[in-house]
Amino acid sequence: LSDVNWPREHYQRVKRGKGTKLAKLCETGIDAFGADDMLASYSLASYLIEGRSDELPALLRALGATQPAEALGALFDGDLAQGDARMLRWLAERK
Repeated sequence: LSDVNWPREHYQRVKRGKGTKLAKLCETGIDAFGADDMLASYSLASYLIEGRSDELPALLRALGATQPAEALGALFDGDLAQGDARMLRWLAERK
């Protein structure tokens, strides 16, 4: 649907305990993504583009050179759970 706010939908799922965590997102192949995984990936992309665009080139280089969890974890001091918390806060503040 063209009028759906994907990050808002992801936020609602996370609040209900149904959203995909970053660690699971990194472990799941894109061909095995379910609806919650897609919402999480769209939200992550929005977060990176809107909030951390200056770090995006380094992340993309790291993704090509290492495992997704390691590359993404580097944005959150090696702690994907901290990344989940930051994403949740960002989603909550986003209107």
